[in-house]
Amino acid sequence: MGAWPIFLVLSTWLIGVGAFWLILRPFLRLSCVGPAGTGLCCFLGKYYLRYFQGARYLGLELVPREIDARGLIVVSNHVSGVDPVLLQIPLRAHIRWMMSAEMMVPSLRWFWKQERIIPVCYDNRDVNAVRMALEHLSHGGVLGIFPEGAIERPAKQLRPFVGGLRVIATRAKCPILLACIDLSGVNPAAEPVGAFASLFSVTRPVVRFLAYVDPAVTPYGKDIGDRLREQMQDALRYPDNLVPLDAVDSVVVNRNLAMIQNYETRSQHVL
Repeated sequence: MGAWPIFLVLSTWLIGVGAFWLILRPFLRLSCVGPAGTGLCCFLGKYYLRYFQGARYLGLELVPREIDARGLIVVSNHVSGVDPVLLQIPLRAHIRWMMSAEMMVPSLRWFWKQERIIPVCYDNRDVNAVRMALEHLSHGGVLGIFPEGAIERPAKQLRPFVGGLRVIATRAKCPILLACIDLSGVNPAAEPVGAFASLFSVTRPVVRFLAYVDPAVTPYGKDIGDRLREQMQDALRYPDNLVPLDAVDSVVVNRNLAMIQNYETRSQHVL
């Protein structure tokens, strides 16, 4: 191969990288101040949610335009695999989600790393998850929590909240943005679909932001989880689902934790 083909390949590569960093990356951060990949997901997600899912938003006036140094916790019920995208779109600040380690499949390792997902194991190892969450909030970050601990099965039944929300909220003393999601296009009697399969099912979600709870204005105590759940229940009018969650598969959890070990140290501003 001569010198000219090599020169052209290198020049094309440099121009492509330069265009990404100087043009495309700043453009993507207009949608989300965070990883460029998240910005791309938000940019495409707006059209996906509007034209494919038929999503609607209510109460957007409660969503803060800026996040102060105390950070913010976004709390919502969990109805499908689309939920993180639904809740990320209205916020420019990047949401770092807490998620069951059992669901963090190895094939999406690149995504868990980019989004800096905090794995939850539902055992004594979650002390570390709480520490990571509090550290993220202490730097003014936004933390996302689905306090039911799993996707609602059957649909349109609200599960009890797990204790992690109360611990994190009372220690962090930061504002909480409370939301609820109702899949208006889903029949609760229908066979439930998986978290990833729901991305390809038309669910017509309605996202309602219910409250912006500032502890500096309305101090909250150990009952904060119960109070938030009551507000969510009043809005959704779902029956309670008190059936205990299935135990997590420890083998799968350990495999996934080994896969993502130490990835939380990766910089938030990544490709």
